[in-house]
Amino acid sequence: MNFSQFEGLSIIQWILLIFLGINTLIAYGSLAAALKYIEANKVSIIITLNPIITFVAMFVLDLLNVAWIDPENINFYGFIGALAVLAGVILAVRKPASKKKSHKSSMFIFVETWAFLL
Repeated sequence: MNFSQFEGLSIIQWILLIFLGINTLIAYGSLAAALKYIEANKVSIIITLNPIITFVAMFVLDLLNVAWIDPENINFYGFIGALAVLAGVILAVRKPASKKKSHKSSMFIFVETWAFLL
């Protein structure tokens, strides 16, 4: 790595760089703490939502006309992918119905979830 790139940074850029580093440390520390207290499959479901949260945050920043961050251009396939992620999270979080009370097949639940999302 070429560390000479850091020589020309302004004080604001250094503050931002340090903030992002601390933010990353807190995020990974929180992940480790979550894995200590919560089952890994539940934590992984939440982590799966991170790209969706990022897209929403970028959309809000674009609405606020933040000029120093380029907006993400999400095409049709991006929206389909986001819907697939959300559907997967919903299916994973949803409590399984009791076999005695419900006669719904897993295919019906899948279609029902997609209908809810659309």
